[in-house]
Amino acid sequence: MLTAVAVGVALVVVPAGTAAASRHDALPTTSRPRRLLVLSLPATTWADLAAVPTPNLSRLMNGAAVADLATRATGGPARLGDGYATLSAGSPSAVDGKTDGDALDVGEPFGREAAANEFRLRTGRTVRRGLVQLGLAGIVEKNAGLLYDARIGALGDALSGAGFRRSVIANADGTEPSTPLLPRYRRNAVTGLMRSEGTVPGGAVGPELLQADPTAPFGVRLSADAVEQAFQAAWLERSVVLVEASDLVRANDYKAFAAPDQWEHLRRRALAETDAMVGRLVTHVDFRRDAVVVYGPLHPAGESALTIAAVRAPGVEPGLLRSATTRRSGFSTLIDIAPTILDVLGIQRPSSMQGTPLVVESRGGSAAQRRTMLIEANSHAIFRDQLLSNATSIVIALVVAIGLGVLAFGGVATLRRWLRRASLALIWYLIATYVAALLHFDAHGGKIAFWLFVVAFVIAFVALCELAGRRSALDPLMLALAALVLLHVADSFAGARAEFNSVFGNSATVGIRFAGLGNLSFSQLAAASIILAGLLAWRLKAPRGLQVATAILAVSLVALAPPIWGQKFGAVLSATPACALLVWLLLGRSVRFRTIVALGGVLVLSGVLVGVIDLLRPGDQQTHVGRFFDTIGGGGSSSTLTVIHRKADEAIRTFGELHWFLVIAAVLAVTVYLCFARGAPLRVAAERVPTLVPTATALAVLAVLGLALNDSGIAVPGMMLSVAGAAIVYVGAVYLDEIDDSCMRSATTRPERAVRRPTTTIAAASSTASAVMPTSSPPAAYPRSRHKR
Repeated sequence: MLTAVAVGVALVVVPAGTAAASRHDALPTTSRPRRLLVLSLPATTWADLAAVPTPNLSRLMNGAAVADLATRATGGPARLGDGYATLSAGSPSAVDGKTDGDALDVGEPFGREAAANEFRLRTGRTVRRGLVQLGLAGIVEKNAGLLYDARIGALGDALSGAGFRRSVIANADGTEPSTPLLPRYRRNAVTGLMRSEGTVPGGAVGPELLQADPTAPFGVRLSADAVEQAFQAAWLERSVVLVEASDLVRANDYKAFAAPDQWEHLRRRALAETDAMVGRLVTHVDFRRDAVVVYGPLHPAGESALTIAAVRAPGVEPGLLRSATTRRSGFSTLIDIAPTILDVLGIQRPSSMQGTPLVVESRGGSAAQRRTMLIEANSHAIFRDQLLSNATSIVIALVVAIGLGVLAFGGVATLRRWLRRASLALIWYLIATYVAALLHFDAHGGKIAFWLFVVAFVIAFVALCELAGRRSALDPLMLALAALVLLHVADSFAGARAEFNSVFGNSATVGIRFAGLGNLSFSQLAAASIILAGLLAWRLKAPRGLQVATAILAVSLVALAPPIWGQKFGAVLSATPACALLVWLLLGRSVRFRTIVALGGVLVLSGVLVGVIDLLRPGDQQTHVGRFFDTIGGGGSSSTLTVIHRKADEAIRTFGELHWFLVIAAVLAVTVYLCFARGAPLRVAAERVPTLVPTATALAVLAVLGLALNDSGIAVPGMMLSVAGAAIVYVGAVYLDEIDDSCMRSATTRPERAVRRPTTTIAAASSTASAVMPTSSPPAAYPRSRHKR
């Protein structure tokens, strides 16, 4: 029933979302350009362009569709070689960091031999002209050990197969006396356009591109004359030319040697010289028939910032770019650059490429407004990353603190009220971090203002919960849980604006997800919706309680499932069986072997349904789920197993995050304690609130499936149990109060027994509490002296 409701709603909203998505302006399909310039601006952000006068780059960007570029490659932010390897493959790729810069002209000396001879020795191939990548074997071996099925050279092979000439003009060489005396080559750009055999037929990467300059990093800089001359020679009909602003690489690398102020000066100077070089190059570009793709393969040193992406081509209107990878206007990723180049030229994208072509989603206002938006987005992302560690530590500290509070002070009645408040504070703290993301404190007060807002928000809403929930002791908890569910559901339907760049949400700089709910937000929503549904099923009585509970679970699943809202595939697989199990148990049914088999069927069915829905959408709008199903349908069993292996490997690596184990251990310890000590308040609660056991069962299934089916691994059950731990402590504190009250009343009516037996055993307290608290009575029947403020 629950699955049918969720799928029915999804089938209604998906066509609407698909129709809306179809309004995106795809890159042109007619009047394809005959020449394309790939301009590489390493370690450059939109803020850098705004800080330095760059008139030529500004004119170029004013007529282009633009975006922030996330430089994530395989396991984190890309190095320079990773950025070019990812361009080469169109999929997450990496290099060994040792020999990937060893790219030379065939006639250039490499040690005692010409580069052509060394290349023949290493590969067995004879090359008579052009450029060769001597580090090819290391690059291929590095990616063979990764789990992305990246095919290095896929872009070069596709361009060559379509009859396009390829050239690379770059040289980022430079050494200091303190570095090894052997030549150090930093010509990683060749990797970007080389074929899978490791060659590029044209261009220049040798010392002829450099000129001595004692005021420049490493004492050399690009010769604008030499670069322009090489570009003119390569800029032929049906050609793709990659030009790297190599002075930006040298300036970025020089951070290890220069004082901070001097380093910034060197970077600004390198950018100004790059702008002058670009001005000379674009005089040879006819924007009526030629195309330019700009991208930044490397983030600035010491900062995981977003870099630059831009497309200027015939028929491409200025605006904001997006791709099916990001599904968010103004954002792109490294793996999208190669598919975009091929799309602009009208060349079919190889199936091995995981990236998708960039499209123009919206105008985004004027050119100045677009740049401002991209600069602010980068600022929001960096600010979020700076807060993440402390924000996570606070969650862990709160969970451990309330757990220790129960263990140490659970017997003190006056302190239990504060334990309940601390439990509510944990839930409202999570909510506050998402609300704060909408206020952009990076531009309005910074970290101090952020934390002051969070503290004030938590205090205010904890007080409001207690005020609004005076009718029943459990009402404040249900109000807090309802607010958490409402936040995530409403935000998911509204485009995940609070989710994006919030401390527990998706991060642009991390570059894994840009749309929908992330794993930590899914964990909060799923756990809160199951607990809330269980409590409301009891609080509102049957059949209304069951109907409301089912509706809450169904709406939560719809917020997770449809592709138009970002689709969290692992979340759907985890939450659907858990929610179905809860409804089944609330109906009073028992769990048998066939029930378990049916839940397995629900898991498979939910996955197939959301996958098929995504697969039916246009290719440039499909999420990773649709592409995964397309791979399966195409017989790509090897790729399918690779994806599963990679996800499992990523999940296993999270087991090193010991702080989440601390949370899990704390919640489990408190649960056991409250089940067997101090009158067993959780056992008493289970008798008074019969839906607690089904809720706990469904929550356990959710946590196990969340761990197994999401690549965030241990963080998923860790966050789920953070929410559950707050509820457990709150419920335990409420029923500890009731046990104390029942014992006091029992002692008053039977004083002679109290004298003979001054302490009350767990079993006696439990039975006495049960006797005076019938299961049919809701918390509204609690003594007002205890719960009414």
